Amino acid sequence: MKAESIIDQLGTLSLTELRKVATATTALITQIESWQQPATEIPKPHKTYRQEYIRCGKPTCRCIARQGHGPYWFAYWSQGGRTRKEYIGKKLPPGEEGERDRPKP
Repeated sequence: MKAESIIDQLGTLSLTELRKVATATTALITQIESWQQPATEIPKPHKTYRQEYIRCGKPTCRCIARQGHGPYWFAYWSQGGRTRKEYIGKKLPPGEEGERDRPKP
C-alpha cells in the first residue's frame, strides 16, 4: 500500500480513530528508529608499549652473539583474560608513550 492512498483514507476517519492511528504510527516510528541506531563502539583496550630486541633464528646471524635486532616497539594489552602482543615497528605511533629507557634483550 502506498503512502498516498493511506493519507487519502485518513480523511474518512473520526478524530478518535485518527488519534489511535497517530499513536500507533509514532510507536512504530520509534521502534524502527531504535533498530537503526549506530552500534555502541567497543572501547579500545589500554595498551602498554615496550621496546624489545629480537633474535631472527638464523644460525649465522650476528644477533646470536649480541643483544639482537632492534629495538622494536611492541604493544601489550589484555583481552579475554589473556595477554596479547602486537608488533608496532621501529617508531612508536604519534601521541603514544612507552617504556623507552630499558629495551628488553
